Amino acid sequence: MPTSPWKLRYAAHLGINPGDGPLFAASAPSADPLDQIRFAASLGLAGIADNNAATRPPQQLDAMGAEIARLGLEMGAIANSRLGARQSLWGRSGPEVRATLAAELGDSIAAAHRLGARHLVTVAKADPELPAAIQHANLIENLRALADIADQAGVIIALEATCPQRMPGMILRTCAQVQSVLRAVVAPCVRMVYDSCHIQYAEGNLTDNWHACQPDIAVVQIADVPGRLPPGSGEIAFPFLLRTIHDSGWPGLVELENYLPTPNLAAEQACLAALRAIDAAI
Repeated sequence: MPTSPWKLRYAAHLGINPGDGPLFAASAPSADPLDQIRFAASLGLAGIADNNAATRPPQQLDAMGAEIARLGLEMGAIANSRLGARQSLWGRSGPEVRATLAAELGDSIAAAHRLGARHLVTVAKADPELPAAIQHANLIENLRALADIADQAGVIIALEATCPQRMPGMILRTCAQVQSVLRAVVAPCVRMVYDSCHIQYAEGNLTDNWHACQPDIAVVQIADVPGRLPPGSGEIAFPFLLRTIHDSGWPGLVELENYLPTPNLAAEQACLAALRAIDAAI
């Protein structure tokens, strides 16, 4: 097996939000997912992430999964709970809410199996008409009910704390809040996302939060602040942060979940050059 040119196992994204293009749209022959997967492999990256996987046609997912496997890449996280991100479902209770969340989880699991993915990033929109404590309790009960489905399917529900600057009106804002939910749910298939952008906006303390949360972390995503731009373009000291992650023995992917200041070839090349410099400084 060839030696990786990278010290960490980076993954390129195929789109962060619905309608977004992939990270390297101009550098690869096309924005088609198969071309993007091949381009990521040519860079020596370790994997691919795709928030929009659950909305793709099954035939396309099958082709993507086959190419990822052929090239020896790892499929990273996909997004679960698009409804949960738009509607206040996770913080509510009742059989209809539970059935809707279970059906959506089933769709995400089906997409994950076609791709060979294991991690389903999950966010929960708040209900302004319910007290926060009630929503917190309902989120826990909903996760307990769905954990068996995830466990039997061999996937992990990865809860993400999101900052109000990027995603206003959500239930979970801090790493400690996510950990409090995990301690109450007590299910190995329910873990957390470490996202440098959201954590830096919401609370900072990226290194302390890494050490405090590492046993609970299933997904690592990185982007700089402000603006969710490429690492090295903002205020986060990425050589130090990624050295911390590397030295802790993190075995998983580090997903490049960033936008570009201007989506074009020059910006993509600058993004890669900055990442190479940061990785070399680890």
